[in-house]
Amino acid sequence: MKPTCIHCDREATARGLCLMHYKRARNAGTLDGYSKQAVVKPHNRLDLSGQRFGKWLVLELAGIKAYASGAKTSWKCVCDCGNTASVLGSSLVKHNGSRSCGCEAARITSERSKTHGMTATRAYRIWQAMRNRCGNSNVQNYAIYGGRGIQVCERWNSFENFISDMGEPPDECSIDRINNDGGYTPENCRWASRVEQARNTRRNRHITLNGDTRLLVEWAESLGMDQSSLRQRLDKWPLEAALTKPRKGI
Repeated sequence: MKPTCIHCDREATARGLCLMHYKRARNAGTLDGYSKQAVVKPHNRLDLSGQRFGKWLVLELAGIKAYASGAKTSWKCVCDCGNTASVLGSSLVKHNGSRSCGCEAARITSERSKTHGMTATRAYRIWQAMRNRCGNSNVQNYAIYGGRGIQVCERWNSFENFISDMGEPPDECSIDRINNDGGYTPENCRWASRVEQARNTRRNRHITLNGDTRLLVEWAESLGMDQSSLRQRLDKWPLEAALTKPRKGI
């Protein structure tokens, strides 16, 4: 394959120029600006066909082009991703030369910028909301969380640690602190339904009998009565009788 002009695809004859551009440069008095070394003749070259350089597989010679610094060969290559391109042979063989069409650099950049890949999930939104209500004084519920000392443990400042400890939230469940005066920690948190969370608030009354602690509503359910009736019992009866004597008619 013959070398081509540095300005067009015609055959180069002298100083890396085709006959037309050679005459133009001579007539314009700019011929001295082109190196005499750019006179290019076909030469023995290293055949790179079939060789692999990184993700490039060299298919065939693409062409020889004359530059002011001399002739350079380019090779038709196919990347592992399927893209094809003409690549200078000097770029392929040199250390740290071309090794892909650019897809590898894009992949590395993507991997570096990628974290857990769960920013669009419900678990991530729950984690964000948890941290905001404990650490952002501008959010609506800050006063009853961060404002009263409820904090997120240091480990859970990382979403990866949070999801590793808690797992994905089951349907209809959200994060719940077992001890409402404690912070958000692996030991003090669980996934709970709205009903479970409604029972686990500071306003709910906890009653202990013989080491068994339950909410007022749970004691009432075990006796088959409503909370109002049980409250009346507790106001008038001894604790054990109020919490163990079945309701009349049962």
